[in-house]
Amino acid sequence: GDFTHEMRLPDAIEARHLVPFHYFGIGDEPGVDLSGLAWQRGGYRLEDLDRVIGTNERRARWVMNNLADHVAEPERIRALGFCVSQQHAEFMARFFTAHEMPAVALTAKSPDDLRRKVQRQLVEREIRTIFTVDLYNEGVDIPEVDTVMLLRPTESLTVYLQQLGRGLRLHDEKSHLTVLDFIAPQNRQFRFADRFRALSSRAEVRVDQQVEASFPWLPAGCLIRLDRKATQVVLDNIRESLIQRKPKIVQHLARLREQIDGRPTLKQMLDWLHFDDADLLLKHGLPCRLLEQAGDESFGDLGAYERGLALGLRHLVLADDRDFLRALFEAVRGKADSDSAWNQHLTLALALLWGAQRPDGREGAAVAFLRGNDGLRSDLEEVIEYRFGQLLPLEPRRWPHLSGALALHGHYTREQIMLALGKGDFGAPFTHREGVIHLPERNADAFFVTINKSDKDFSPSTQYEDYALTDELFHWQSQSTTTPESPTGQRYISHAEMGYQPLLFVREAKKLANGLTAPFQYLGPVEYVRHQGSRPMSIVWRLRHPLPAKNLRQYRREAV
Repeated sequence: GDFTHEMRLPDAIEARHLVPFHYFGIGDEPGVDLSGLAWQRGGYRLEDLDRVIGTNERRARWVMNNLADHVAEPERIRALGFCVSQQHAEFMARFFTAHEMPAVALTAKSPDDLRRKVQRQLVEREIRTIFTVDLYNEGVDIPEVDTVMLLRPTESLTVYLQQLGRGLRLHDEKSHLTVLDFIAPQNRQFRFADRFRALSSRAEVRVDQQVEASFPWLPAGCLIRLDRKATQVVLDNIRESLIQRKPKIVQHLARLREQIDGRPTLKQMLDWLHFDDADLLLKHGLPCRLLEQAGDESFGDLGAYERGLALGLRHLVLADDRDFLRALFEAVRGKADSDSAWNQHLTLALALLWGAQRPDGREGAAVAFLRGNDGLRSDLEEVIEYRFGQLLPLEPRRWPHLSGALALHGHYTREQIMLALGKGDFGAPFTHREGVIHLPERNADAFFVTINKSDKDFSPSTQYEDYALTDELFHWQSQSTTTPESPTGQRYISHAEMGYQPLLFVREAKKLANGLTAPFQYLGPVEYVRHQGSRPMSIVWRLRHPLPAKNLRQYRREAV
């Protein structure tokens, strides 16, 4: 497939391609309540919104007063206000102008010369605000815009991000974009979760938890402040829409099949359901099985393998090693290769995908099974293509003699790591639960670290003090019986002289937010710096390759 990467908004801000945002979610004027409005074909009827908002003077005053409260110099702003309709935009422009805030309404029907004139007036501060309907969603750039007012509920996440994007362009005269989002109670079909997830640097963390914690994971320089009423509206909406029951999903997929008259792709299913996280769908089973229940053709019986494969797809959609994803994609499409690196990647992919129940024989039998079922094969191809669309095409570092096919900073299950370290095989996985493994045949030691340990999962004797000190130094504790004088302790301290190489694998917690077992991130080879204590030894290791900033935040010890 043709795999591309789309940069998420928080990453673009972190990379300084866009300015940071200061986002204020303001409870709407008390008389504005959209929860009783009809929802048709994925949104509100414009005439209904117009009736509630279009020429509502109390609402217009509410907007103007809140603007004055949230910007430092209202008389110097260059603002865009996104409206419901032409009538609404014209009404807002008249209202603002009458209250000494000069404004103009523009729509897609406005002639080009008027648009150019009005843009110039905004840039030169002859007017403060352009109220618009659909004109500035995309394709028109006024980098000077420093304030955006969201005066209507925008159902489409794409359009919402385009509206924000109009104000996020870099410009010498602004340090950030101010966003005023007027939040009213909505129809249950409206989804706040998608938009706030799109603004967060940790999209995988449940949005309701982020709202309650006042959005702790935002790009540098950004903030989101919801007032009390807006917080309640957003939380109520998220909790209603997060409860996605399987029968409801099947019902929606049946409707989608009618719309497109055929088998929808994974991307079409996710878009239709407003899921920006594939796991919200995959946790309910294989997509081909959900489609079968929605009236699609039957995909046959997968027997004892189905549960494990459905779980495997959920892990696969989180995988970040492009090479093993590509090997699996090629294998299910019929490619066979004698190249040993390709086969190692394929083995890692199969180990992630298959549960405890596996076909007899080696990898070939597993691939043949996957290729033999049309529905399952389609699911696999689409999940891999979907994941490729999210991953940057990087060329990772690998150390084949030490850690096989593992890529620096890639995430792997314990079984995948064991396979790459030469332990076990696909048909008979090597089981290992301890935090260290000695590999004399490779002159290596591998350390497995879980940063946030819970009493439930770890006994007091295994709750070691493991955490990143900086992006290059990592504090680690040995097993509780290890002394500096012991052969093991000596191997750790003098590994360089003895020709040994310690390898570090780290994860934030035992479980991911969605309940799956968390994989370990491979931080690569480490070198001894210093130690103190005994039983356990506390050792500081130097990472040969610095931690990415995001992982440093995850693996640092929380301040107490």
